[in-house]
Amino acid sequence: ATALGRERFDLIVVFFFLRRQLFPAIISALKPGGHLIYKTYTIAQLQFDKGPRDAEFLLQPGELRQAFSALEILHYREAVKEKAVVEMVGRKIW
Repeated sequence: ATALGRERFDLIVVFFFLRRQLFPAIISALKPGGHLIYKTYTIAQLQFDKGPRDAEFLLQPGELRQAFSALEILHYREAVKEKAVVEMVGRKIW
């Protein structure tokens, strides 16, 4: 059992929070057919004067997609404009 429970949630939303150790717990906590919406900073954020500066809180290119590869990825985008972010929507299919 994880701190988030097992197959408890239809939807989990994570915005601008990164704790890689929670990735397996997030997947486990989703019910079959449940969705994950995730958006946070990427390492490219270091080119801007604001936002997190520690790489522990910044995702590498493609890292979010890889971390949640067990999910069906419905939307995935990495962008650098006013800030450097990755956004993903995934669905647990089992």
